[in-house]
Amino acid sequence: MDKTTILQKESLNNFILNHSNLLNEDLIKSIMQQLLSLVDSLHSNNFLIGDINQAQIFIAPNGKLVLFPNGDFEKIRKSDLNFKEFSSEMWMIGIMFMKLAKLISQNKNLNLYRLIQIVSEGDVIEEIKISKDAWDLMKRLLSKKPRNRITASRALLHDWFKLSV
Repeated sequence: MDKTTILQKESLNNFILNHSNLLNEDLIKSIMQQLLSLVDSLHSNNFLIGDINQAQIFIAPNGKLVLFPNGDFEKIRKSDLNFKEFSSEMWMIGIMFMKLAKLISQNKNLNLYRLIQIVSEGDVIEEIKISKDAWDLMKRLLSKKPRNRITASRALLHDWFKLSV
């Protein structure tokens, strides 16, 4: 992709800062579904993203997400696969999900780190008004135990994506 195409995109980070008033659960669902699809495609082919964050994800004018990592994707040989590495990327996606959900909360002053701790312990934060299925997926992404954390391919099959909000 050439630089002029990249310049026509807005990072997810900037989108959140500039357009948080547009966020609702349906838009968050679209963002999460696209992000999980990108990650699933990479993980299915034994690629790791590394340090994934909102600044590496861009939204094209047509609303499609594009991922531009800081470095190259890391190809992992099957014999070297480490579940924790894939699982840590899913944790970061859970963090992005929490940040998006926090923006549609009634209380804009909620502490993100405290929210992550609460959700990873299996609780729900009443101030954040998202569906029960959205909470369930977020809890699975933010599970404290890497082995219990949902994979991208399983996350895409989650009930939250099957239902309209």
